Amino acid sequence: MEEINISEEKQSKKPNFLLRPFSRTTKIVLLILLIIFGLVFAWAIYVTPIADSFNPFASRKGDQGELPTLNAVCPLNGSAAADDMVGNRPFGVMIENHPDARPQSGLDKADLVYEVVTEGGITRFLAFFGCQNPSQIGPVRSSRIYYLDWVSELKSFYAHAGGSPDSLAAIQQRGILDLNHATGYFWRSTSRAAPHNLYTSLEKLKSYAQSRHYDLNKADFTLWKFKDDPEKSARPESKSVKINFSSASFLVSYSYNKETNNWSRSMAGKSHLDAATGKQLKVKNIVVQYSQIVARSDGRVDVGNIGSGQALFFIDGIALTGTWKKDSTSARTIYADSNGREIEFSRGPIWIEVVKLGTVINY
Repeated sequence: MEEINISEEKQSKKPNFLLRPFSRTTKIVLLILLIIFGLVFAWAIYVTPIADSFNPFASRKGDQGELPTLNAVCPLNGSAAADDMVGNRPFGVMIENHPDARPQSGLDKADLVYEVVTEGGITRFLAFFGCQNPSQIGPVRSSRIYYLDWVSELKSFYAHAGGSPDSLAAIQQRGILDLNHATGYFWRSTSRAAPHNLYTSLEKLKSYAQSRHYDLNKADFTLWKFKDDPEKSARPESKSVKINFSSASFLVSYSYNKETNNWSRSMAGKSHLDAATGKQLKVKNIVVQYSQIVARSDGRVDVGNIGSGQALFFIDGIALTGTWKKDSTSARTIYADSNGREIEFSRGPIWIEVVKLGTVINY
């Protein structure tokens, strides 16, 4: 019996569609389908925000839902910020740094921070918030008169819990936009003992300012200069900075990270953490400002913020020498390098460490 190859037989009977000539009707149908496909593809390209994938400031969805669109520049430190934040007047908040107050809350979201001694060698922070929205800030402590010079140059609100007699008098005399501790806008934490347990939030401070009929939407101060990060190949491998304000409890150190181009902050030999996140504080720019700091008879100190002096800058892992100058209480402090050119800060948090003349900085 003759063997039949079924597969070959079927193959021989299968018409070769591609080799057959198309009829006129088929050609018209194919052309119409091609046009429809092209229109659909063009429409999809038009409505899909492909460009956002190349925009580092575009909004993103994450575990917390839609994040704000960051397509504006923060006037305090040049970083990316949401449109609805950058036009607002900044808030300055007094945050204590006694060992019992650590870890603090909100410093990781501060755009600009000043650190200087108050009394007994204890440092205190004046943190300015304008482009981020921390839900907890503190512990909040009392005012000292020399912090008002930095509040005045930014024309900011000033949140604090009481203060020295001269500072409270100056707040009234200078017309500072005062947000002294008031019920409803600050709260006491039960996890800490007083006085290290007073907190607020940016939203509560905004409500407080509105209740006092202050103008929130007025960011009016001289801007510093900002720049983008250098390429990774241009950054140094490592760098460290040590600042000894007084005792071991107030020994500040920073360690440079080439990958992220920022500085990790430590205090008293331990990582300086944020209470809410448990993460170490990261700083983009460090300024060491040498000022005349003189002890007073009441145990407090006077800090010379008006005038000029020497300064050190730690930016992009590199140390620079230069100067600071502030012509009046309301004038913005201007920082310059050794050639007199105004300093360009990298975009991100700026921490200004104000130390007394003669303080040795190890780097």
